[in-house]
Amino acid sequence: MRTSPYSTQEALNIGLGKRGVINITGTDEYRGTFDIIQFINESVIDALEESNCTNEGSLEMLTIPAGTVLYGTFTLIKLASGAVRAYGVLG
Repeated sequence: MRTSPYSTQEALNIGLGKRGVINITGTDEYRGTFDIIQFINESVIDALEESNCTNEGSLEMLTIPAGTVLYGTFTLIKLASGAVRAYGVLG
């Protein structure tokens, strides 16, 4: 039974940034559909919305170490500090 909404090829394309990738620094709010968030520098999340998450908001205002990767379906990313690469579609 398949547990991912993506085929193997679609998942590979997401990981390679073929659906798009954006570098996020500063404190602006970014909306879209992001499947992977890679933390380039130690970062603090101000706001993060994720589809189908029962405890949304639990990562807000936590310090996330550089090198951490989050997988999911994120619709909003806003940093208090740091830098991330978000893989997916902006907008």
